[in-house]
Amino acid sequence: MKTFFKMYKQLAKSLAKPDIILLLLAVILLFNLLIFPYFSGICTGKNIKPSAGMLDTKIHYSAKDVETFLSSKTKAEKKCSILVHLTADAVYPVIYSVFLSILVSLLGTRLKLSNAVYTFITAFPLFILISDYLENAFIVILLAGSKARLDTLARPLAYITPVVTTIKWSFVLINLLILVVLTVVRIYRSVKAR
Repeated sequence: MKTFFKMYKQLAKSLAKPDIILLLLAVILLFNLLIFPYFSGICTGKNIKPSAGMLDTKIHYSAKDVETFLSSKTKAEKKCSILVHLTADAVYPVIYSVFLSILVSLLGTRLKLSNAVYTFITAFPLFILISDYLENAFIVILLAGSKARLDTLARPLAYITPVVTTIKWSFVLINLLILVVLTVVRIYRSVKAR
């Protein structure tokens, strides 16, 4: 596992170039401003807010919210949502996780952090990626299930999925805090060096 994290750190470090960062930022904006709203409109009707009714955009929700979400979806909406989770929402976590790793790598490069700390914080966005994929998998299983299976397989997932979503958003928050701390430390050190 250490070898994987070290290789990932090297990859992030090699990608930490302004043109790659801008490209990834543009792709992230493309997903958030066009792709997800487009699919949301197709899957749920054109007259609702783009993120309304999508479990994985909420920071926290309950098992009751999951059941309400599932019961409010038509069969066609469920199929469309599954398609989104297996296509666009399968690519998006990779893009933003690599983006966050590159930013951490770029900010942490000149701070003379211990190799273990630098490797860990650069690879930290992978925890977001893993939790996002788990969340997506659980949502797909819930969407694919029938009403009868809600009492068997889906009932435990209705309780687990909100927890995984909260963990994902907690990892996002921690990663943003890491970025803020690295930025402040870099600014402090550059001011102090003058």
